[in-house]
Amino acid sequence: MTRTAGNTATPSGNAGIWECSPGRFRRQVPQAEFSYFIAGSGSFTPDGGETVSFRTGDSIWFAPDTQGEWDIRETVRKAYLIIG
Repeated sequence: MTRTAGNTATPSGNAGIWECSPGRFRRQVPQAEFSYFIAGSGSFTPDGGETVSFRTGDSIWFAPDTQGEWDIRETVRKAYLIIG
């Protein structure tokens, strides 16, 4: 299950809080995105790249058009800022 709360949109992007329960799924990030992990743990494996593990307190920068697979091990809650 995923959900988004407190999403604030502007002409140049949006920000909010995203939550996801454990599981695996593919995702494309069409615009640049900065994420700060408030809770949980997991990993993201970009197509053709190395797996990036994350846990509470970590942050990740996703370049525009990043595609890959999420593996959520503990329910994740992240604050995000999408640019573009």
